Amino acid sequence: MPDEFSISSGLNACTGSEDLSQGRRIHGSLIRLGYDANSFSANALVDIYAKLGDIEAAMMVFEKILLPDIVSWNTLIAGMGMIDLGRQINSHLIKVGFDTDVFVCVGLVDMYSKCGLMEDARRVFNLMPMQDLISWNSIISAYIQNLNDEEVISLFCEMQK
Repeated sequence: MPDEFSISSGLNACTGSEDLSQGRRIHGSLIRLGYDANSFSANALVDIYAKLGDIEAAMMVFEKILLPDIVSWNTLIAGMGMIDLGRQINSHLIKVGFDTDVFVCVGLVDMYSKCGLMEDARRVFNLMPMQDLISWNSIISAYIQNLNDEEVISLFCEMQK
């Protein structure tokens, strides 16, 4: 019997191949197996629905997540292109003191880069109190996704220093 991780991987494959109908079938399987409440699976569902244009379904799944984490919010924002909401969340995270958490900052870099907002992604990276391997990987990956090879090389050299 497949677990929630293998089923969620199937959803990710459907997102990549833009096969929403197969994604809906997998969603049905998640419900039948009781995995739809799992945040990992729910995030994959939000991702496929948002990226493939069924915003109503994405919101419906998101609203059922009991405690949405930064991954849940990033998935929703990046998939729907809700840039203003993303910036509001960023401001809120600063106000409550989460802007120094490496994982939160990496999530913000990812969110901004998926929206094509590389200046914002770089600002978050530059303001991190400590840049570890995970944060370097996130900013380099962001520039790779946005096809800026020059900046990728520059950042890689800077990271090695």
